Amino acid sequence: MPNLDFFYTRFQSQGLVVLSITNEEGFKVASYTSAWNYHPPILIDVGGKVFQQFHIQGIPRTFLFDRDGKLLAEAIDQRTQRQFLVMLSKTDLHP
Repeated sequence: MPNLDFFYTRFQSQGLVVLSITNEEGFKVASYTSAWNYHPPILIDVGGKVFQQFHIQGIPRTFLFDRDGKLLAEAIDQRTQRQFLVMLSKTDLHP
C-alpha cells in the first residue's frame, strides 16, 4: 500500500486513479490507513460483490486499466516500486 500511495500522489495530476478495495471492517481500514497516511480512496466491499465480479480469491491483487477501461496488466502479489513502474509503462503517464 505504501507503493500505491506513492504512485497515486505522484501521478494523480496526470489522471491516475487508484481505488483500493477491501472486505475488511471500516474501523480496521481507517486505523491502518491513518497510520500509513494513505491517500487513495478505499471502497469497503460489504457483501463481496466486487470480489465476486473480479474473481478475487487472494489479496493483494492489482488491476491496471487504461483511460478507456481496457485491462492492461494484472498482478496477484505485492508489487515493488520497480514492478509498479513496469506496469505503469503500459500507460500514457510520464514519470
